[in-house]
Amino acid sequence: MIILMEKLFSLMGEQMFSKEKIKKIKEILSNYLINCKLIQVAVADGKNPSIFNCWFSYDNKFNFYFISPEYANHSKILKNNPNVAISITDTQLNREFGQDVLGISFKGKTKQPKGKELLLAYVNFLKRYPKVGAYIKYISNKKLDLSLTKIYKIETNKLILYDEINFEEGEERQEVDIKDLMR
Repeated sequence: MIILMEKLFSLMGEQMFSKEKIKKIKEILSNYLINCKLIQVAVADGKNPSIFNCWFSYDNKFNFYFISPEYANHSKILKNNPNVAISITDTQLNREFGQDVLGISFKGKTKQPKGKELLLAYVNFLKRYPKVGAYIKYISNKKLDLSLTKIYKIETNKLILYDEINFEEGEERQEVDIKDLMR
């Protein structure tokens, strides 16, 4: 019985993060995200899972933004099922097989921002990618229909951090509710 209780308290402890650990995770995320430019977004419609890569921006609440054509297969899937999983890759990686890794993924829901939230989403994206304005001008000059391109917001609710670099063996995998990161 004592062994069972110790295991139970150990499992419960995994879900409770100290302020120091939360601060460490946020610092790791901030340092990692600043260098990353692409996310992989996984969607599913019940029959056909799909994954796509796209440029992204993010805010201080770990919401992510991406731009995609409305007619793309994944955009059609998102209309019926907004649930997504995302993985963020540091394109600067030059490690060899077998070395310590750091991987970040999130779970969340997508939506198309409206009104003030839409304006903030575009401003957020333009801050990260200042040349997007030139691209929009190029598209406009070509008389292509920009109304078919939408910005999406991913409101994350769960972080899965796998970090062999900053955490000891046995603590590499951290699964954190986003609301805990915001406290």
